[in-house]
Amino acid sequence: MASQFLTVAAIGGASSSVIWSILADWADARTTENPNEWCPSQWPTRVCSHIDRFVDHLNDNGCSPPVLYYSRHADTWSMGDVYDQLMRPPYLDEPLRLMSYRHELWAQPLGDGHPIAHHAAEIRHRSSDCPEYLWVATRLQEAAMVYNADLGPATLLLARTIVGGLRQDQDLMLEDVAPWITKIGG
Repeated sequence: MASQFLTVAAIGGASSSVIWSILADWADARTTENPNEWCPSQWPTRVCSHIDRFVDHLNDNGCSPPVLYYSRHADTWSMGDVYDQLMRPPYLDEPLRLMSYRHELWAQPLGDGHPIAHHAAEIRHRSSDCPEYLWVATRLQEAAMVYNADLGPATLLLARTIVGGLRQDQDLMLEDVAPWITKIGG
């Protein structure tokens, strides 16, 4: 389990096609003897740097076209096992999956019929007892629903940014003032 930021975004139009092409090239740069094992060292260092910059730029530009949908959430509890499942509906091709030392990134093209939205709704139903999974499934469903054929191509992105280890309940001392708050000035 990890403390992490999750970014869900949908990119539309000509930029979607360019992003897909770039991400596909980076995904092809992966070298591994076991395709079921995932770690950043399976990509060249330069590709890991590109992945880091891409996710950073996505987060910096989440309110600008060609971003059709953007949401970022802090999650201090999830293991991360559901993200690959969410981006892999059984009736679509495999998503692009990339990994750097700072980020894990999935990409899936959006299309008619909103198959990712339907898949996310199914997972939401099965995960109703896990609020963290409900949140991310709902955001993916919302992002997938922005697709409209009149917009041209669109790509759904899910980025996971690990920022620390698991937060235990005893670590959440709500009666104490957090050190960063006392530094605000006052």
